[in-house]
Amino acid sequence: MRLERATPGHVAWYSVFEQRLRDFVSRYAIRNKRVPVEAILNEMLKRWIDQPACCGYYLACSDEKVTGHLASWITPYYSQSKCFLWQAEMDEPSELLVPMINILKGWVGALNANLPEEARVTELEWTTWHPAPAFARYLKKADLNVIQTMSILTAEI
Repeated sequence: MRLERATPGHVAWYSVFEQRLRDFVSRYAIRNKRVPVEAILNEMLKRWIDQPACCGYYLACSDEKVTGHLASWITPYYSQSKCFLWQAEMDEPSELLVPMINILKGWVGALNANLPEEARVTELEWTTWHPAPAFARYLKKADLNVIQTMSILTAEI
């Protein structure tokens, strides 16, 4: 389900979503102090309050139990908008990630239907602490073509 502030009950689910994001960072960030998780979470909450249409915050549920999450948002990138996917994780099985990506595609498609052509979201950018090829297969299974792979290096100065 996509968390929407205006939908009854979704405000209560936001704390569950936020805790999953925090847990994800603690499991996968090599040096947790390098990921300003509280600042990111505060920014995400502010975005959810101020620009809810630009938030692709999702929880996957099975038998009323949360089994996964996906955190994405629309962000300006110079003169174009991109869908930035910060986290995506399914507890088990991971193949359920493909349906979550397809739901994300539907959300972006609905947004694009209301935007002029020059403002439409045409790219998804996904950062991951995992090897890129492992997650590229999920994008391919969701009929998305990977057009670029980048590396991000962090150095102390």
